[in-house]
Amino acid sequence: MTGLTPRRILDAVHEGLEESALLTVLGYDTTQGRPGRNLLNNALERRGYGRPIDEQTLDRFQVYRPFPDEWMQAIAGAVTGRPNASPHEVIVTLKKQKIRHPV
Repeated sequence: MTGLTPRRILDAVHEGLEESALLTVLGYDTTQGRPGRNLLNNALERRGYGRPIDEQTLDRFQVYRPFPDEWMQAIAGAVTGRPNASPHEVIVTLKKQKIRHPV
């Protein structure tokens, strides 16, 4: 994080907290580290949202970086119907819904 302004550091911390909250509400144990696309899709599928994150493309996921925007947009679109929904909106929607089990 060297060379980052205090504002960028706060933004990074905020983004990390949002990701952690999202993972928690999806039922993922955040003490195991950050999941990749397959584990995120598994968590979404258990909640009845299918597998919205493309599992066929090369992984851009890097340690200490936010989840790729495409992943967050896919999650937001699956959960709220709007790919541009904020992480907060996604979390609120997930908390309101009971876990749906796939048929």
